[in-house]
Amino acid sequence: MKKVIIKGDIELSILSVSLKDILEAIRNITIDFWIIDYIYGVGIKGFDMLALEYEVETKKKKLTNNELEELSGFFYQLYDISIVGYINNVAIIGVELIDGSVWEVYTNDERSITSLLSLENSSIGQEGSISE
Repeated sequence: MKKVIIKGDIELSILSVSLKDILEAIRNITIDFWIIDYIYGVGIKGFDMLALEYEVETKKKKLTNNELEELSGFFYQLYDISIVGYINNVAIIGVELIDGSVWEVYTNDERSITSLLSLENSSIGQEGSISE
């Protein structure tokens, strides 16, 4: 799969590209469901991020597109996340945030790649595979 690397505005101390931005960029793909494989971050006031982290750690978390988009609004700061999108039970896109500083998106969907490359400070990386 092709890998798109997104670093956002390198002048800022936090990553300027959010999970919402990534989801918006790949909106053309109709994902059946997402699996959160790993997550670590800080939730907004009133959101129990520790409970979400525990749930993902113990049994993974399966979400629809709408549920993932809604959930992405509850994050104040993400440090690490690994999610995989499936169509017909086949992994077709992987999204990873590494150390809160760089997004890596794996897909072969050319429209999504073009859209992702429009995000700030993005580039094509070496081909790789989705971590399932």
